[in-house]
Amino acid sequence: MFPVTKRYLAAEFGIDYDIATFFADRVPPADNYFWKGKYVYLSRGLGYIIIPLFFDLQYKLGLEKSILLDEQRVRLMEAGFGIMSRYEAKQISYATYIRDCEALFKPTVVNELFYGDLVLHLKNEMPVNYTLGTAIKALNRADALLFTLCDMAIDAPLLQRIIANWTCINTNALILDDISDLSADEKNGEENSIIELGNNDAAMKTVQLMFDDHQKIIEMINPSLNSYFESCMSFVQKRFIR
Repeated sequence: MFPVTKRYLAAEFGIDYDIATFFADRVPPADNYFWKGKYVYLSRGLGYIIIPLFFDLQYKLGLEKSILLDEQRVRLMEAGFGIMSRYEAKQISYATYIRDCEALFKPTVVNELFYGDLVLHLKNEMPVNYTLGTAIKALNRADALLFTLCDMAIDAPLLQRIIANWTCINTNALILDDISDLSADEKNGEENSIIELGNNDAAMKTVQLMFDDHQKIIEMINPSLNSYFESCMSFVQKRFIR
């Protein structure tokens, strides 16, 4: 995998240059399964670039960079990715995954209402105060990243806006991944939105319509990212959809 430069992040994805610099120049954390064997922090895959995209979205919606890029917060996020990657590698169960995330993030929680709702959501129960996730369970598989929002005092309307916009970005990245990896996911029994919906033409149409709806929202907050996703969808449609 080729390393990602700050200029590439800024030009291709519309990421703020300071945030792009922070992550492009960062050293991979030691003893973290997500970065195991990696010599650069970011590689050219959405699974890595989703990190600066998440921080950039929060900045675009009004949060201060000095708060977002606080070293302790970033290290917590990285530890969370380490737990997530161990679950994806089938080293731990889903229940252990969520329990480990709770143990990691609980000591720093400021927003108890959101934290409580997120835990309910990740345990497939109904949140009380916030709208979280999508109706397609496979597209909620990265929602534990939202634990990193629990340690900031953000008013409810702004927090809900961050969550809603992030759901559009993250879901579209996952839809692209699910289309590209459909055959492999079917063979290996991995989570995949298209398989969950029946693995047929109707399922493919459903996720593509969701993608298109989300693109309208992404266009308003980050036109560069919108264009990148459009080009990716055009590519996967030609290569993987018949």
